Amino acid sequence: MKYIKYLFITILMFTTSNIFAQISAPQNLKANVVKLEHENGTKLVVKLDWDKVKDANGNDIPIYEVFKKDGDMSSAGDFVSLGEVLWQNTKIDKNVEDGRTYTYYVIAKDGQKNASDPSDKVEITVSSTIAGTESAKISGKVTDEVTGTALEGVYVTLFSTSTLVGKTVTTDNNGEYSASLLPGDYIAYFKAPQDYFPEYYDNAARVTDATFLNIGENETLTGIDAALKPISSLKFYHVNGKVTDASGNPVDAVVSLLIMSKQNFPIRHRHARTDANGNYSIKVREGVEVIVFARALHSDLYGEFYNDAVSMANAEKIKIESDVNNIDFVLDVKPQGSANLAGKVMNKDSEVVQGMVMAINLGVPKMNKHGKLRAFTNDNGDFSFENLPAGDYIFFIIPEAGYLPTFYKADGTTTQRWRDADVVTLNDGDNITDLNFTLETVPEEVASAYAEIRGKVLDQNGVPVIDAYVYVYNKNKEVVSYSFTDNNGEYNISGITPGVYSVGVNEYGYEEGENDNVAAGTEPGTADFTLANSENVTNVETKDVPTSFTLNQNYPNPFNPTTNISFAIAEKGKVQLKVYDIIGKEIKTLVNGELNAGVYNLTFDASNLPSGIYIYEIRTNKFLASKKMLLLK
Repeated sequence: MKYIKYLFITILMFTTSNIFAQISAPQNLKANVVKLEHENGTKLVVKLDWDKVKDANGNDIPIYEVFKKDGDMSSAGDFVSLGEVLWQNTKIDKNVEDGRTYTYYVIAKDGQKNASDPSDKVEITVSSTIAGTESAKISGKVTDEVTGTALEGVYVTLFSTSTLVGKTVTTDNNGEYSASLLPGDYIAYFKAPQDYFPEYYDNAARVTDATFLNIGENETLTGIDAALKPISSLKFYHVNGKVTDASGNPVDAVVSLLIMSKQNFPIRHRHARTDANGNYSIKVREGVEVIVFARALHSDLYGEFYNDAVSMANAEKIKIESDVNNIDFVLDVKPQGSANLAGKVMNKDSEVVQGMVMAINLGVPKMNKHGKLRAFTNDNGDFSFENLPAGDYIFFIIPEAGYLPTFYKADGTTTQRWRDADVVTLNDGDNITDLNFTLETVPEEVASAYAEIRGKVLDQNGVPVIDAYVYVYNKNKEVVSYSFTDNNGEYNISGITPGVYSVGVNEYGYEEGENDNVAAGTEPGTADFTLANSENVTNVETKDVPTSFTLNQNYPNPFNPTTNISFAIAEKGKVQLKVYDIIGKEIKTLVNGELNAGVYNLTFDASNLPSGIYIYEIRTNKFLASKKMLLLK
């Protein structure tokens, strides 16, 4: 049987290396000098084009990287990277000078750190005498959406999807504009100096919903029009309802209306207190989607989302198109404790930040709807929890737009990982008043940030993991955007600058997931996750940190239907532990995330699998090992 095990591993490695080797070098690299027009005159640039590369399955390779040398092919000097290009087979080099010669080549990359050989090199001498011009043209008209009046002085910016550089023109007194451009793909953005909402073509509020405009050599696109909505025409409606207890008695409560983003997190909050009859009314503008949460001001009742929803993910989203009535709540009785806790939420400049704080009771099963208690900050950034049962808690805040969620750390730092959160132990009678959050900002969405990353998060049994916190970070480990999974375990992170990112996912009760080298450009990036249940992965207390990586034989072996697998990690890093059948088909992911150095033990449950030989394999950046196990039923 040893022969079978090692043959399987060899086949896997051989197959993988063959796949990696099938990235072809880009062909037909061409360089042309082009004269760009702008408000201060003209500028010479080099425009590079090459044929797209496809992988072994016929799909477009997502990433290209362009290299440049100052001088001709035979001259001394090093090539330097001009950066990565995503889903595009063109690049504009603006850092050139008239009369100088440059040499270029390009490589293709598959998003998994595998690269092709370099393309053939091409050299070009920059000269105004050989420069082409911006031969394409886009034109249109901008009007008032309500009156149809032509709007003068509207800024129309046309962003190239390959360079992210925008060319801006303004409308004339007839509301008309025209712009000369290089051939390629563009996004049109319309912004009036005041009194109107900006938008993208075609009637899109966000760049990720914009319609791409493709324009060829010597082509003219007409009718790229926009009708801007006046701010004064915006309508407001009310969300109305009542809060009672199970006996029908009115409850003194605060009702919070969460205005949701497309990325499934609240960007703003609106609050109202119920009157003596338990009624409330909250004003909100038309067109937004909201979810509603009610929390009693006296602490013998649980707070809840509308319609008794378990979480933010499965709370009913209400589209505001008119007044919304009968959003009623019946709050359940809560077991009483005697611990109280309060704190404040601010940014690094000591400015108040609004948000929803969650108290996660580590002693309550993670799928229990009352395992997460919620409180909202007031206008001063203060929040509080009253009469909490004694126990161990971790705390997590989902702030308003512009700030990064974090688990609580007593030293004022932030963390995206629930395992790194500081555990707060509450005893009966405790009164903690200084559980404070200091939040980091996230980059503001820019007009040209049209890229998005999407995916799905499941547990080991294929069940969607809802409300999981998914975040995107760049090569500098800076989080640039985030989302939460919905009721199907799906997420969408949009409004990011095209690039190559890492995606992490964190949800209490599961091992974290991480997916590196996710390319997002004119095509969305994709990152799916299968999370192991953390209740099955136990860190074994040891006196010393392991000095080497090991994967131990499972016990018992043979087994039916459960067995224990233990392993040692010598240093903190990403760990994958997967189970395969004897022909190499992946059966289950047991671990997929970052673990600290230590010894770990987990239980593998094969209740739904037939008898047979299975292979379990551990993989880190520095260690790869596998062992066989026998299931006998």
